[in-house]
Amino acid sequence: MLWLVKMDMESGDEIVARKKHKKPESNITQMKKDTSISMSIWEREFTLPVKFDCYADETVTNEQVEMFSIFSSNPEWIDNAKSAVEEYCFDSVKEDNTNNQKENIFSYIKPDYIYVVNDSVCPRVALMCNYRYDPEHGMAIVFDSQGQVTIGLQDIVL
Repeated sequence: MLWLVKMDMESGDEIVARKKHKKPESNITQMKKDTSISMSIWEREFTLPVKFDCYADETVTNEQVEMFSIFSSNPEWIDNAKSAVEEYCFDSVKEDNTNNQKENIFSYIKPDYIYVVNDSVCPRVALMCNYRYDPEHGMAIVFDSQGQVTIGLQDIVL
């Protein structure tokens, strides 16, 4: 994030300060639909494909590039989401008598890919996961541009 500060040129006094997201370093012409990202998810390294929400004849939008850039420059968002994911899964994990590794989050979810939603009003990025307790629908860990997290079935973003 960048701090933007306006100064009164005559007095040198600071008159406005606010936080703003860093502009994406990616150029829209360089962002391809078949991109991948290497990232650490809860102390494990993954290389995940990045899928952009657009038709075959469409290009990736500036908003999607910016949202992907914001997401990839804030790895702490994933770390901060772990407790929310564990809470979301708690009842299913607790009732599973066949899972002997209940303390290991990767015994019930497996990161599959990053999905960048095509929505200029509410830009979002989702970590799409295979989910042991709902293999048909999977799990989406969705982040908005401020890092707020929503967890649910993948249908919430697809």
